[in-house]
Amino acid sequence: MRFVRKHMRSHRTEGLSVPQFRTLMALGSSPPMTLCAVAEFLGASAPTTSRIVSKLVNKGLVTRRECARDRRQVDLRLTPRGQRVREFASQATEALLAKELSKLPDHEQRAVVLAMRSLHSLFAPGPKLVSNED
Repeated sequence: MRFVRKHMRSHRTEGLSVPQFRTLMALGSSPPMTLCAVAEFLGASAPTTSRIVSKLVNKGLVTRRECARDRRQVDLRLTPRGQRVREFASQATEALLAKELSKLPDHEQRAVVLAMRSLHSLFAPGPKLVSNED
């Protein structure tokens, strides 16, 4: 994860701070999000998160919309430009990761894929299926 985070951050554009970049990554992975959800993701206070989001809104990377479920809340979403910034960093990091993994012998690459699938099934959002048959 350190390798991935390091390279994701190295592909930040638009003069983004690390918390701003992390906010874009969060909004791209589970839109829409409320300010409270982003604050929890960042491990930051609501006022700090509000300033981060305001800067992203001013840069044209994030939009605020009234939440349909609760009018006291605001939904945050990436703009098309924000999505492009996020995608650029993701694609560049995925390409570098693939390049590094390609240096492993085939049997080790398969082992990495199997391990990643196992980790995904344990930690990905959604219902967890437990099987003792493997």
